[in-house]
Parts: sequence; C-alpha cells; structure tokens
Amino acid sequence: MASALDKPLWTGLAFGVVHALLFGSAFPPLNIWPAAFLAPLPLVWAAFVTKRPLRSALGVSLASAPMWGLHHLWIWDVSYAGMPALVIYLSLWPGLFVWICARLARRVRHPALLGFGVPVVWTGLEVLRGEVIWHGYPWFLLGHPLIGTPLDRIASGFGVYSVSFLAALPAIGLAWRLGRVSASAASRQRRLWGVVCGVFVLLCFFLPWSLPKLESAAADTRRARIAVVQTNLPSSNKIDMSNAQRLDMMRRLMVLSEEAAAGAPEWNGPPDVIVWPETSVPSLFALNPEAVAVERAADLNFKLEDSETQYATTVFHDSLVELQQRIGVPMVVGAIAANGLRIDLDDDGKVKNIHVDALFNSAFLVEHGAVHPQRYDKMHLTPFGEIMPYISQWDWLERQLLALGARGMQFDLEPGRQPVRMSITPADPVRAAGPSQPLAEAAAESSPSVPPVRAATPICFEATMSDVCRRLVFEGGRRQADLLLNLTNDGWFGRSVAAREHHLLIARWRCIELGTPMIRAANTGISCAIDRQGRVVAKGPQKAGHSSGSGRHGEGGRFAYGQGANVEGVLFVEVALPASGPDASEPVFRRAGNVAGWAMLTLTAGIVVWSMVPRVGVKPHPEPMNSSRDHPPGTPSP
Repeated sequence: MASALDKPLWTGLAFGVVHALLFGSAFPPLNIWPAAFLAPLPLVWAAFVTKRPLRSALGVSLASAPMWGLHHLWIWDVSYAGMPALVIYLSLWPGLFVWICARLARRVRHPALLGFGVPVVWTGLEVLRGEVIWHGYPWFLLGHPLIGTPLDRIASGFGVYSVSFLAALPAIGLAWRLGRVSASAASRQRRLWGVVCGVFVLLCFFLPWSLPKLESAAADTRRARIAVVQTNLPSSNKIDMSNAQRLDMMRRLMVLSEEAAAGAPEWNGPPDVIVWPETSVPSLFALNPEAVAVERAADLNFKLEDSETQYATTVFHDSLVELQQRIGVPMVVGAIAANGLRIDLDDDGKVKNIHVDALFNSAFLVEHGAVHPQRYDKMHLTPFGEIMPYISQWDWLERQLLALGARGMQFDLEPGRQPVRMSITPADPVRAAGPSQPLAEAAAESSPSVPPVRAATPICFEATMSDVCRRLVFEGGRRQADLLLNLTNDGWFGRSVAAREHHLLIARWRCIELGTPMIRAANTGISCAIDRQGRVVAKGPQKAGHSSGSGRHGEGGRFAYGQGANVEGVLFVEVALPASGPDASEPVFRRAGNVAGWAMLTLTAGIVVWSMVPRVGVKPHPEPMNSSRDHPPGTPSP
C-alpha cells in the first residue's frame, strides 16, 4: 500500500476502476443490486489512504468516465456535443466525493463521526446533483437498485435519498477494516465496525417496520380498468415529420384506440380510460380549444408532399374528438398547447405571421366529444432536452449551442405554473366498486355520488423528480390524486433497452414514496403498470406479441428484461386505487418530502466548510489514515 500512496493519481485510477465496475453493474442492463452496497467502498478507501486528495480525486474521475459513457451512449444520437459534456460532468461527482472524504478523514478520527459523515457526504452530493445543479439529474442514485428489497419501504417515509444513505453506510466500516487504519490497532477498528453495523442494523430492520404499512390490493376499495396505447415512433421522425407521416401516425393511433376501446377479452366491456403517450397527437399547431378556434377561424389547410389533396390543419383535433365520441371512452392524451395563438393573414388569405405567447408540453382530457379546457402543463422541463438551465435566459447563446450539438431541436417550451389533476368519469355513471369490480361495471349497484378517478399526469422526466410528483398527488398533506398517469416519449433512448428500463426503475420509486399506483404510457416503450408498493404488475402491450402476465394490480410478478420495448400495441391493465377517508394509510413522505435528503446536503456543506477552516491551536492530521502516525511507535505501517 505504501508504494501506491506515492502515486496518488494511479491510486485514484485503480480505485476508480473498481468503483465504476461495481456502480455500473448495479443498474440496467446487469441489475446486480448487491453491488450498490460495495460501490462506495473503493472511493472511501481511496480517500483514507491518499496523500494527495486532489490527485486521487482526479484519478477516480478519469476512471469512472468510461462507465458514465457506456450508460449514456444513447445521447450520442441526440447530441454528439452534449454527450461528452455530460460524461465529463457526471465523472466529477465521484472525484468530489473522494476529495471531501479525504479532508474529512484528516480532520476527524472519531469512529462514530466518520461512520456518520461519509454516508452523509455521499447522500448530500446525490441531492446536489439530483435536485439543484442544472435543474437536477436524479438518475443513478445509489438507492435505486435496491427496489424490491426490504429497504425500499423506507422511501415511503423519507424518500429514496434515505435509501442511498443506508446503501453507503457499510462502505465506511469495510474501508476502515480492509485498510487497517486504526490508530490503536484493533480497538478502534472494532469501535467503528460496531458503530457502523449497529446503525445499519437499526435503520435497516427497525425503521422500515416502524413506518405505516400501505394496504395491499385486497384491501383497496376501488379499481379502474385502463388501456394504454403504445406507439413506436423514433424521436428523429417526430422532429422532422412530414405531413403524410403525421396523417399516417394519426390513423395508426385511431386504429389502436379502437382496439383499446374494445377492452381486454376477460373484461367483457370497455376500459374506463384510454391513455396516449407524451406529445402523441401530431398536430401542426396545438390541441387546446382556444388555439384550435383561432386555427379554425384562419381556415388553414395543408397538402401532402406528393398529392394535391388538401386537409384542414384542424384535422388532427377533429379526428380525435370524433374518435372519442364514437367509442365513448374518456381519453388522456399528450399534445402541445399554445397560449395566445394569433395568425395574421394577408389580403390573399395566406399566412403572414404566427404569434404565440407561450407553448407547453401538456396532457389533455378528452371526453363527451370535446377536449377539456383544463389541462396539465409540464412544470419541470427536461434539462437539455426541453430547456437549457441558466443558458435559456440568453436566446442567442441557446441558439448557438443548439446549432453546435443538437441541430433540428428547438427549446421553445415554457414550464407550467401549477399542479392540475384530472377528474376522469367513466362512460357509465361513477359507482362504488368492490375489490374486484372496475369503476364502469356496476352502475346498477351503486350511487352516482362516488367521486370519479382523480389522476395526476407527470410528463416524461417529471416521473424522476420526487418533489414534482408529490406536488401533483398531495396538497397540504391531503391526497388529491388516486392514480399517476405518466405520459412519456422514450423514443429519445434510440435502441437502448437499458435506458428504458432505467427510466421505469426510477418511476417505481415515486409509487413507493407516494403510495400511489402508476400507469406509464410510453412511445417506444416501456408501457407498464406499477402498484403502490413499486412492483411492476403488467408490462408491455399484449397486442404486440408480448405476454404481459397478470394485468391485475397487486399480483406483482417477474417480467422479461426489455419486455415491451420498441414495439407498438395496446396494454390492458386493471389497477387498485388507494383507499380514501380518515382511516386510510398514507405515506409519511406526503408531508416530509425530501427533508432527509436536504438535511444531508446541509450537513455536507457544513462538513466542507468545517474541513477547510483551520482550527485555532489544533494541528490538523496531514497524513493519510493508514500512515505511520496511526500506529504505535515501532510498529511498521501497512
């Protein structure tokens, strides 16, 4: 070990390679979840043994870069300039962790303080990356692979960041023991190991069972039958879609929707609602009623590229509402909304200017043969996919960067200002349904006063943002939505199945945190149903040559890796909705939110400041923790 200490850069590279192998293998496509517990170990060890923290941190960052690159290869087809920049950015975080922990280890020698401080720093940096910098990128959190283990229940109380804290906890004890860094030989090793093991056992086994248990599907009082239309259109086609392609896509959506309206064979009836993916309506303008009225008043038409046949630009809106009226099933669809649309025509009736006050990525409810005027506008735009954080304040700079790395894309969307939920009434009167009854099946058995399904519709990237989803489902600690409908366009992932599985993995944590089931409607997949305990209970379109297993909520099962990706079809699923009323069990997270994560970030900032401020009258420890200073006189350092 002594020779390694003389080469801190190489030490960092070596430990960084081991960390990258462990950390990368914990996520799709390998999904080796126990590796999450070991992934921080090489970084902690590097921080303990290095003589030059900055150089070792640089080595760790360099070694982790290939791992980040492999996990983000799909971005190359979206932005050839953005992909290297993202890899460099993400590679800085493990190096920063090593640098902070190295400074902490030289300032603190008490086992309990180190045993607590190291996982705090890991979690604090995750919160900084996932919630703050560049509007947040909460992917690849250490706790994510642990879904399906007993630890995931902790997220219903304190969020997924608290699970990351527990996952990082064993690393400090292992690093200390493997590195033999005790100041008084075995005694301090045993002290730290005892502290870490004690805290880990306490939190892992006591805390989950101290949280309120969410009811299983058998205890829920209502069910809803949902049909998801999954399209399979690459995002490159959506950007440069011709008029003929728009019409063809609309026709295909209508065919799939008519199949969906027939319901699953075992249902003997239609679904309660049909869901389309994000921005699936291929309108030339927008879908909101006021914009369509302006469009219709202008009497605009378009022709196909190889035909003289003319179509009104409102054909997409009109086809949608006619379809919904014909099938009689409410629909939730993704489309663009335009506020303040104005179309100026010249004397010949040709378009002279088009003005829009604001464009939004929106979810619409279509029922009773009309687009509902109330809609949900995406509140958290995807960083560098729909907005350039900070940079978008300067239009010129944004245009130059788009021209450099993402030619053809436009960042012209505005974020929504407030959470909006949809009240979905099935075709038949809303009734109370038993545990095995859908909402639209027993009109004669119940009172029409039972409230309809209240749905929140996080769009795409928003399903990875826990605070956004919490605002949508709860307000003032009170439940405002019974169901999450996640409309997403995963066509950006190209042919990457791993990226689609990872997106689904993160969405599952929202269900645990909020105690709320989720239906994902994804262009190119993976559409699925997730119960309120984070279990995937149906996956992939049944009418696409894929068996979705049980579509009954609460009967979680195992599904093939990548099942439902890169196909089109219809997914039928029956979901159990959360019980309502004063006796209903709700997650602690509804009120607490990410308070634990923000506390870790605050403590991390304090640790950084404290480790850099010289202590008056106290000499800091300049040597690494396994140097000869840490051993009794006459004892050789390891």
